[in-house]
Amino acid sequence: MKEASWIVQSDTSQEDRVSMPVGLTEETLQKALLAPHLFRIFSQSGSTLGLDDCKASLRAYFDHAAALQQKSISPEYLLGGEIEIDFDSVHSHRIEVESSVLCRPPMAMSDADRALTLEKLHAAMAIVDSVASTAGAMIRSVTRVIRIRCADDDVTAAETDPRDIGEIRLLNPHLAQTRVIDLADALIHESLHNFLAMYENRHGSFVGYEQTALMRPVSPWTGNPIPYNAFTHAVFIYFGLFHFYRLLYASTDNLELRKQSAELIAKCARGFRVAELDKCLKLIGHSPNWLFALYRKMSIDVRNIYASHTTLAPL
Repeated sequence: MKEASWIVQSDTSQEDRVSMPVGLTEETLQKALLAPHLFRIFSQSGSTLGLDDCKASLRAYFDHAAALQQKSISPEYLLGGEIEIDFDSVHSHRIEVESSVLCRPPMAMSDADRALTLEKLHAAMAIVDSVASTAGAMIRSVTRVIRIRCADDDVTAAETDPRDIGEIRLLNPHLAQTRVIDLADALIHESLHNFLAMYENRHGSFVGYEQTALMRPVSPWTGNPIPYNAFTHAVFIYFGLFHFYRLLYASTDNLELRKQSAELIAKCARGFRVAELDKCLKLIGHSPNWLFALYRKMSIDVRNIYASHTTLAPL
């Protein structure tokens, strides 16, 4: 944003100047700067450094800040008191053909389904906060908005996009097949994606620019072939979820929730019980040595828990 401002200010012509609206508070300007859709806009202007792109970025920023200043969000639409649950904005209704959530035409969601979605999301956040306050703090720190897409089919999905850091997208979360525990999973899973995208944006990618083989690793967690860089993120995410579900299992007396937790513990453990996972990955792509060392530490941690047979009944 500072770069774009400097380029615009260096333009000596008075034509088409970009002025900040009067009355915007410092708090609003700071909050607006964290909007996920602005990350993509500023990234684009930063890559071209063209005057027109920089002006467009500043206009989008000031417009969003002005809208925030006037906007009042009802508490039930704020997850964890901070994260906006967005059903109706232009951003939640946009079409992106490469997205598994936003590629479907948006449908109107009934009041009953909207209320059910809010109820399930708040229940999911309550579970996260009660079981692992650190996970709740992480979600609040890195996720700014949850875009809800209602589509005319029975498919459900959750995703993030590193071009829109801070945004989580949910498809049809009102449907019965999406349980509260699945939304708790999505909040942690997708927020970790956002966190890792933030880290890589600042420090560089975990993986090399070239893969050493023309193949994708198959995820032991989903069974899907996924890009190598996505696999490196999945290792961190499923390790975090593994320990979250262990805490959930140990903390609840709800038999159904314990059963669901046990199933998800087993799913999260799969990738860490594969023999010599790091050696398999080295056949496919490049990662720094510290990352492979972490893979090994995570695998040893999970295997030790299984070997002990003392910490969790389902094991």
